[in-house]
Amino acid sequence: MKSALFGLAIAAGSIAVCGCAEFRSADIRLEKPLNSAHLSFSDNIRRFDVKLDRAMDLSSAAGVAFQVKCADPRVLTDCWLLFKTGHGYYRASFPVPKQAGTWTDAVVLKEDVRLYHWNSHISLYEVQLKPAQEDVPDWSRVTELQVVFSLEIDRTTADGSVAVRDFTPLAPDAPRVAAARAASRALREKRMSVVRAQPSVPRGRRFLATHVWGLDWNWDETCRMLKAGGITDVIPLMNYAGYAYYRGSKFEPPSPLMDEHGDGLQFCQAACRKHGLSCHPWRACWRMSQHTPKDRVEQLRKAGRLQVAFDGSSQYWFCPTHPENVQREIDGLLELARFGVRGILLDYFRYPGDDYCFCPRCRKLFEAKIGHAVEPWPGAVRKDAALAAEWSIFRRETLTGVLRTIRRELRRQAPELELSAAVTATPQDGEMRGQDWPQWCRENLLDRMFPMCYYSTSKLLKHDVEVQARVMKGSSTKLCPMTCFACGDIPFLELDEICRQISVVRSFGFEDLGFFRLTEYVPYVLEALRQGPLAEPAAK
Repeated sequence: MKSALFGLAIAAGSIAVCGCAEFRSADIRLEKPLNSAHLSFSDNIRRFDVKLDRAMDLSSAAGVAFQVKCADPRVLTDCWLLFKTGHGYYRASFPVPKQAGTWTDAVVLKEDVRLYHWNSHISLYEVQLKPAQEDVPDWSRVTELQVVFSLEIDRTTADGSVAVRDFTPLAPDAPRVAAARAASRALREKRMSVVRAQPSVPRGRRFLATHVWGLDWNWDETCRMLKAGGITDVIPLMNYAGYAYYRGSKFEPPSPLMDEHGDGLQFCQAACRKHGLSCHPWRACWRMSQHTPKDRVEQLRKAGRLQVAFDGSSQYWFCPTHPENVQREIDGLLELARFGVRGILLDYFRYPGDDYCFCPRCRKLFEAKIGHAVEPWPGAVRKDAALAAEWSIFRRETLTGVLRTIRRELRRQAPELELSAAVTATPQDGEMRGQDWPQWCRENLLDRMFPMCYYSTSKLLKHDVEVQARVMKGSSTKLCPMTCFACGDIPFLELDEICRQISVVRSFGFEDLGFFRLTEYVPYVLEALRQGPLAEPAAK
């Protein structure tokens, strides 16, 4: 279902919008029961947007006041208000309502708002674009509000319906400002007490995956900050969507951004060496940019090198059964290895989803594997359960076979290199994408594995890390669940929640920590975590 007001695809249940004659009000009703499976793997079900139909001028305001109501507040874990100015999103949290079905006053002060999303540092799709002037925040033209609610996964039968109304600019001398400021200070101290109470574990490595040029396009200052914050390893995106962010690539065209900002890998490596960090370039496999010139896309399509969806459309992904595509991945990885990096992380080493790839070559190889023709193609693969199971095995074996080749070549030509991969949080989700990471662990095809555990609550994280620990038992592959400071639809996690997620990872005996991703929020987070879980070990 798609809502014109919210602009989101809802994964489970539905929403009804009522009483919206006033542009600053919305009533969001969720069907019951909430589906726990969808809530585990979809953030959209927890995200609700309230969009304004005209600009709000907050330049002279201290913040905004509004009211919120929830049918059952026990279903909510966190509430955030996001402001949009230009192309940037800024957010602050506000308390979860305490009384069911009762309108509760809420205040969000501008001084508590932090940058949430800015094109030049956040979006993978925009690493190829220059920052625009409209990225600069302008409180005189707030064009959108988003109210974000995080739902409690265990309360699937609860009513998570919410309502918000009466967004109003708050004057600096308004009586509620002083009270809100005091409450904000008290909440920050409460969260910091959670941080300080968590002990540090001096062993293990601390990885931060990020994009190309560091904060403010300055790797030297970025690495200095990361080192001071307890990070040991940087994972910078250096191959993405068919572009290289370093000079001299023989296999990928150079990113246009290098004309202005220089060689991303060279600057990152130099800064890492200077500040005592390890560099692990991150390569996005198989995926091609939608900005690729149309003649190049057409050439690849005619050559049969692009994936074909179930509906027959060509996609911007290279097919992993085509020999030239496989060699492209191997050559690109070996090229990165020759820069003397400590390791390489594979990302997107999967299919886009279960709708891929149904190209003629994949059909031919699949029919040869099972020993008979499949008619009608591809419909029979969906209708016949036995064929569907064989097809799933075929896709998993395809990617596993390519990974075996990559592992063999890297061991031969770069034996000291650490090979890692970003994988799905659960084996079930991996199977849908042809990513058989349990088998990769059994064969020790990776030195390290980063399950992408981008969750808003530690309860969601704990469930999946428990599964990962069970699957990984006995493997020499090191597991490092990668949690997020912010990702996609998840607003920045608060400090106490970040600490809870670190505690979950460590409770299963994993010493290494992984974080995604580098934003303007990271210096603030790392400075705080150095007072707790990332503190320097006490001198003996």
